[in-house]
Amino acid sequence: MLDFFNFKQLFLLNSLEYKIPFLISLMPGFLLFIVGFCGVLYNKNKNLLQILLSAELSFLGISLLFILVSVYYQHPEGQIFALFLLAFSAVDSALFLSLIIVCYKLKKNITVNVLNTLQS
Repeated sequence: MLDFFNFKQLFLLNSLEYKIPFLISLMPGFLLFIVGFCGVLYNKNKNLLQILLSAELSFLGISLLFILVSVYYQHPEGQIFALFLLAFSAVDSALFLSLIIVCYKLKKNITVNVLNTLQS
């Protein structure tokens, strides 16, 4: 019988009976990535803040997937890569937020169309 609070049974056994909880545990990561990716692609009013938040959701979903797979296969490289990905995400959000602040101060608007006017 599978005990869901025993992580050794949950992640380390390789029979098909024990792989199903691992596949179920991957669903939140996939869901975060898909919601973030669709948020970037289908942004109707082209708001920069919505694009930033959607990109952050995608980064968090990918990080969660790296961490879960590295725990399952007992390789710490996935967790290290997830840490670097989160650091990149923090730098990306800081730069993007500074760009949003500049756009709002100059044009009182934070849409993608404002970025074309900042080129000159």
